[in-house]
Amino acid sequence: MAGWSFARTHEDPAGFRVEIPDNWQVRTYERGLVTIQGPVAGKFVMVIPILGRTLEAATLLEKNLMGGWQVFPGVSDLKIERVARGATARFSFDGGRNRGSILCIETSARSGMMYAIAAPAGEFAREHGTMLAMLKSFRYQGKSGGGSGGGSGPAAAAMPRMVKWREANEGAYVMPMPEGWQAQGGITRISNTDVRGGVRFWSGDGRSLIQFNDVRIDKTLVMGRTPMPQAQMGRGWRIGPHQSGLQMAMWYLQQVWARELGLSGVEVVGQQDRPDLGAAADRLPLQMGVRGVQHLYGEVAFRGMRQGQAVEGRLLGMTRMMWSPNPDLMGGNYETEVKGVMGPAGTVNWLGRIGSYMEGNIEYNYQWILANRQSAQQDVQATMNYLRSSGQLQQQAFWDRMAASDARREAVNDVLGGRVRLADGQGNQYEAKAGSNYYFYDVEAGRRAGRPNDAVVGADVYPSPVVDLRPLEVIR
Repeated sequence: MAGWSFARTHEDPAGFRVEIPDNWQVRTYERGLVTIQGPVAGKFVMVIPILGRTLEAATLLEKNLMGGWQVFPGVSDLKIERVARGATARFSFDGGRNRGSILCIETSARSGMMYAIAAPAGEFAREHGTMLAMLKSFRYQGKSGGGSGGGSGPAAAAMPRMVKWREANEGAYVMPMPEGWQAQGGITRISNTDVRGGVRFWSGDGRSLIQFNDVRIDKTLVMGRTPMPQAQMGRGWRIGPHQSGLQMAMWYLQQVWARELGLSGVEVVGQQDRPDLGAAADRLPLQMGVRGVQHLYGEVAFRGMRQGQAVEGRLLGMTRMMWSPNPDLMGGNYETEVKGVMGPAGTVNWLGRIGSYMEGNIEYNYQWILANRQSAQQDVQATMNYLRSSGQLQQQAFWDRMAASDARREAVNDVLGGRVRLADGQGNQYEAKAGSNYYFYDVEAGRRAGRPNDAVVGADVYPSPVVDLRPLEVIR
């Protein structure tokens, strides 16, 4: 890194690494926010995941910066420019005493990333290169190889070879799993009216886990407002209060995973309710003509130790409540679902990619559903549609948010990393150094160049006065 050097590489248990000067400090917060604080006030670098994005990047930057964002008080001289897949903002803040710059990248239709740098106005130009280099060095990846359980660098980003696993107990479905992994569980039939599914997938080295539900979690009967004698509950049922998905995820982490997986020193590093998932899930039964159903989702991120190694993970809990029409006699009943991943520090995003792919490619057995429903074909098709819709909902909003690191890295490399991808409208694609307003392919130079990319030139003025340049468009 010409012009500067870094004293150390910071590898964080939250699953990222970054190169920083010796007198800078890394701090992590909920929802993946990372701040790298400089030795003086007002000098910092920030990495900010954006979840549930509803605005395009330029509007999002303007709304936040002019809307009283406490990190950047008193913004002035704001200049926003659109770039490939996002926008940049340059501005002064805190009464002009500090300057800042933010890149906002749209990584998917509902997510994004912000990368910010700030310094006192008199130091900003001098520190700009160092702060930008820190952002370029930021990587969501582990700090050691994990075999089939994950790793660092390209190995962590690559999807493993997948094989098909057929649900072992009743053949209810087929789903992909990484080659060399082992499955535990499947369909459990409590009764003909209570059929449950849950499975854990373990990596070959036993260090990584992807889990879909747990059949052992009892369904819960919620009593009504009028006191009544408690009846004897059958297998798979208990009496208790209504709880949220976040409460159940926390309970499952502390009472089940901590014990069964041998976790110690468990530290919850993030927790939140997910009303976005609940609202979307509530619409599914309404579309089928079923009322009184309430879904509550919650998410927990954690880290700890297992077998002497640092691990991390994420759990999503959901309670599906069927409210009674007469709450005096009976409150209702709910069932709980959990899903999540656990693995060596730095592998959560990689495991999330795998989990998303697995859930998104389940093949349900039509005949098995028909036999269990004992109903008409239309009803069975509605059930299959519900299963697919529910899985897609959670896949998009839970697994994919963990799996976004590859897209984030690519977006940062394109802009902050000094790379831009281009096309000429004739099926040819090129790469060039980012930073120009316009790009052209020099036809004459292309005849002599060893690589097509060597004939790409950038310009800040359009049209170019050079007539033998072919205009190129940025691939967004």
